[in-house]
Amino acid sequence: MTQQLVDTKTLLDHDNYNNALTFYRKVRFLAKENEPGSNTVYKDMSVLFQKSSENIETEE
Repeated sequence: MTQQLVDTKTLLDHDNYNNALTFYRKVRFLAKENEPGSNTVYKDMSVLFQKSSENIETEE
């Protein structure tokens, strides 16, 4: 039972991280398009996704 809970938490953490990364990419796009209010959110989130931002930039 404990292992099932740990496995479920791991899967949910993975899903949550991917959803947050998708949201971050959208906010970054909106910030580049100068959408009002998006720069503030982008700056706040970029602290959390610094490593991911570097990987995203190389993928594009």
